[in-house]
Amino acid sequence: MYPEDRRAKILNYINSRDFTDVPQIAEKFKVSEITARRDLLILTKSGLINRVYGGVKSSPPASAAEPVFTEHLKEFKEQKQQIAKEAIKYINDGDTVFLDSGSTLLELARLLPQKKNLKVITWGLHILDMLCDLARKGDFDGEILCCGGTWRKDPDLFIGPQSIRFFDDIIINKAFLGIIAVSLDFGWMGSSLIEVEATKKIMSISEKVIGLAVSGNFSKTAIARIGTLKSLPVVITDSGIDKRTIKQYKGKGLNIIIAAQ
Repeated sequence: MYPEDRRAKILNYINSRDFTDVPQIAEKFKVSEITARRDLLILTKSGLINRVYGGVKSSPPASAAEPVFTEHLKEFKEQKQQIAKEAIKYINDGDTVFLDSGSTLLELARLLPQKKNLKVITWGLHILDMLCDLARKGDFDGEILCCGGTWRKDPDLFIGPQSIRFFDDIIINKAFLGIIAVSLDFGWMGSSLIEVEATKKIMSISEKVIGLAVSGNFSKTAIARIGTLKSLPVVITDSGIDKRTIKQYKGKGLNIIIAAQ
């Protein structure tokens, strides 16, 4: 069972009982108390449960104004899996790969056991957790690196000046970036200025940059501009994108690859 699937079951269990503690979770889900404690910590930081004396209890649902990364895992899952299956084709054995934060990148991380001798760099806590879990089971063959920074609740990543300095002496073969917004007028965008700065740093040290975007993220805007459409060499999207949109963006210089269904 993948860590995020286990945590979803733990969350349902807590919501059905209102209160539980680490030993109960460890026994119920047949994991160590260390793993149970880590799962509860992640759920607490995500705002899904509350820590109380002696254990944890269920938390009221987050408001629409406060999105939680866990919710993104459920959205457009089939489209994200399509994109991931196409993206894995670009990774070769022995590559040094960067995986951005995001649920589409998490689907790509699931497929990395297909490759050998990888060096994977990420700032996404959810991706780091999955890769470490795969490595403990002997299912992932490679090294895992995580840059420093301050943890942000949504989109569940470490970011900050330390993150940018981490990449000063690193060369990346393939960088996979999650695209949350792209438009004909403004190019492609990110959710914060510090993420934009860090993304530009990663692009500058990468031999190949590949954007991953569900079709619904086209013709959307976000607060911070990363670059023009031509600055993004290639974007992989799902088969739900319409022909008119493809023509418009290709006309502006964006190379779009449609993942197979």
